[in-house]
Amino acid sequence: MQAITSDFAHKVICDKAKELGPIFRIRLAHIPAVLVTDPTEVSKITSRGDGFLDKSKQLYDAFNQLHKPDSQNMFTAATDETWKALRRAVAPCFANNNIKAAVPVILGACEAAVKAMKEAGQEAEWNFNDVTRRVTLDTIGGWGFGANWKISEDLLKSHPIVDHVNKVTVAVHKLYLDPMWPLRALLETSSKVHIQNTRSFDTLMETFTQELKQRHASGELPEGCIASSLLTCTDPATGKPLDGVHLRSNVSIFIAAVLSAW
Repeated sequence: MQAITSDFAHKVICDKAKELGPIFRIRLAHIPAVLVTDPTEVSKITSRGDGFLDKSKQLYDAFNQLHKPDSQNMFTAATDETWKALRRAVAPCFANNNIKAAVPVILGACEAAVKAMKEAGQEAEWNFNDVTRRVTLDTIGGWGFGANWKISEDLLKSHPIVDHVNKVTVAVHKLYLDPMWPLRALLETSSKVHIQNTRSFDTLMETFTQELKQRHASGELPEGCIASSLLTCTDPATGKPLDGVHLRSNVSIFIAAVLSAW
């Protein structure tokens, strides 16, 4: 409950990890989970093999409902043939050589943020979460989607993608961990706002996805990037490229939570 009621749940969980060790079980309200913090143990769990436990559908019900029906993505969907095809499609993006290509993008975003801080002077105050989110979005946007947002260059300037990701992160944190959220959505104004913010993010990502399709058709997207991989992925269920909603859902999750998606 301490994690659920805190705006810094990740810090609460980190403190527990230091106290309880590399592997421990937790329950966030109605959601059971196992946390693994030791890289050696993580490598054992994520190594190749035929045996695995499928995802619990209940775990992602709230997330999927927040994003309208039929909006499941690689993070939330069942491990069916379509999920496997998506994994195979984007796997090369996370090979060592391709990951190395992200380093100059990361450095560029960090240098832009540092320069902006210096130019603002010593009296300026900064929200560290906001700065790191801008650097992260510039990195995944530039490396994974060929976007040139330049969000890190002006830390004081509002940007639609930053604003929407901030709001949808709060929405998921507030509602996803709350077993009573469907009832609250009917009764509480704040919950309705969270749901609307989530739908607004979906709309923004729909526009971004259409832009990606146009750039891909004209050959503007970098070969082998996440966007190109998603756009060329074939859905085994239909034998065709991912449909509009499915494509947008996967673009969205990579923009908002690339490591979780992967």
